[in-house]
Amino acid sequence: PSGDLTALVVGHARYVGLLGTAFAQVAVSLCTLVAFGGTSLAVNPIATVGIAVIGMVVLGLMRPLRSRSRAAAREAAEASRQLGSETAEVESLQREIDLFQVGERSLRLTDHQIASMRRALVRLDTLNSAIPQLFQAALLAAAVGSLIFIVGTLDGANLASVGAVVLLLIRAMSAAQQFV
Repeated sequence: PSGDLTALVVGHARYVGLLGTAFAQVAVSLCTLVAFGGTSLAVNPIATVGIAVIGMVVLGLMRPLRSRSRAAAREAAEASRQLGSETAEVESLQREIDLFQVGERSLRLTDHQIASMRRALVRLDTLNSAIPQLFQAALLAAAVGSLIFIVGTLDGANLASVGAVVLLLIRAMSAAQQFV
């Protein structure tokens, strides 16, 4: 349909550039995660594995939100395609719109497409900003809870080494958050 080429060239080219940046960020965050995770594993393997298991559980629990985020991204892409198509159609039919005096109706249809795209982008932005915050809060709570549990239940648990592991893993959380 008319407008799809415009949407592909203009809108999707920006997304390809963002995708390249995202791949670089994933590589950096993975290296950071491995460095901090490896160091904490060397300091106290039991605490590290315990907190890592809890992190995996939290990550699994967040899977539905990530699925909703992907669905919102598809919806935003479709709304963008439809808006591009509508805009190109209005532009190509401008003489006919003026001739038959249907400008108000054309404007209402375009406004409807803009509102649809706005709703899709707001939903996508909300999910994309909420997921990392929830992930970080849940992992921080898990790290503190693990610290309390390990020090309280294990005989000979060294508070300094477990505390160091928690601090290293808290530093690794930002890398894990970017990776996710």
